[in-house]
Amino acid sequence: MVKTLKSVWLPVAVAAAVAVALVATVASAAVSSLGIGSATTAPGGTVVVNVTAEATSPSIGAYTIDVTYDDSLVTLSSCTSAIGLCNPAYADATARLVGAAPSGFPVGTIVIGTLTFQAGQTVGVADLDVAIDQLTDPEGADISVTAGDGTITIAVPPTPSPTPSPAPVTPAP
Repeated sequence: MVKTLKSVWLPVAVAAAVAVALVATVASAAVSSLGIGSATTAPGGTVVVNVTAEATSPSIGAYTIDVTYDDSLVTLSSCTSAIGLCNPAYADATARLVGAAPSGFPVGTIVIGTLTFQAGQTVGVADLDVAIDQLTDPEGADISVTAGDGTITIAVPPTPSPTPSPAPVTPAP
């Protein structure tokens, strides 16, 4: 009887482990990437960067994402989201993007938010750090993805070199 009981429970335990692994895979497969872009500008220039996600089925049901930036080099001048809300002053040098869709956002590339920055006069590289506070599928299961950070490079454009003009041709006497 003991041998029979073990032979019955082992396949059940294996089947349960496989089912749990499949459920975890579906939740983590709902987003293949999430991050913010990078840009380059001259001192005093304006740049626009998007926070995007590449969503696969079953997609994103809800998110809370923070973007922290180097406010010694750039100033956040606007923060918008067509699919949620953006709080540009959530914390010092941090914007917060939030959104929810009970049936899930569309599958594919999703622009979660658009941030516009004004560069200061100092040359340098401002880090844009993305932190995922919450990311779930439409059923409420956590989605695991590593956020991609970005940068804003503030650089003086190179001075163009003058093009030499051809020497005048003197007619032969």
